[in-house]
Amino acid sequence: MENPGEARAFSADLDLMREIFYLYILSKVGLHLNRRGLHRLHVAALVYRNTSVLLMCPSGSEKYTIVFNLLKRDGYSMMSEDSPLIGTDGSVYPFPLCLGCKGAQPGEVPTRFLRRVKRMEFEPKTLIDLSYFEGQIQSQVLKPGILLVGLRHSGPTSAIEPLTKSSLFQALLRDLVLAVGFFWVLSGTLL
Repeated sequence: MENPGEARAFSADLDLMREIFYLYILSKVGLHLNRRGLHRLHVAALVYRNTSVLLMCPSGSEKYTIVFNLLKRDGYSMMSEDSPLIGTDGSVYPFPLCLGCKGAQPGEVPTRFLRRVKRMEFEPKTLIDLSYFEGQIQSQVLKPGILLVGLRHSGPTSAIEPLTKSSLFQALLRDLVLAVGFFWVLSGTLL
């Protein structure tokens, strides 16, 4: 690199080039935000009747499906499908990026809002442009509201139940500190 903050990448594959620059820019923005006391959190963030709802799930748990289906219901809007910003006081700041889904493309979304992209480390993803969700993107900062933590298990049924303090701490450590599921770009230091 000739200048600090400058990145150069070369690839014959435009999707991979896009991903490299997208992740690089997100990592640089993340460093800047961290210095300002705003931290990206690997969760889906919704608003339900002016209350923030954070959905923390293990990587690969299809947060997209939950977010997409909740946005079809009255009273829901989106702050971020993947990484809202959390202030030092716990406030939730919107950081909307395009909604990404794995597997088949969502049939009810017109193709003009969709873009299929290949990725370096993971299976391809279909991105839904935020303009599809016009009027459903939250722009206000909200106080902490509800935190839902998804955990994997091998049982035949699902349940919603309160977490113990130790289970909550383990989930927060996994997703806030270790950022499991977040792909961090290395640019001299671990982000």
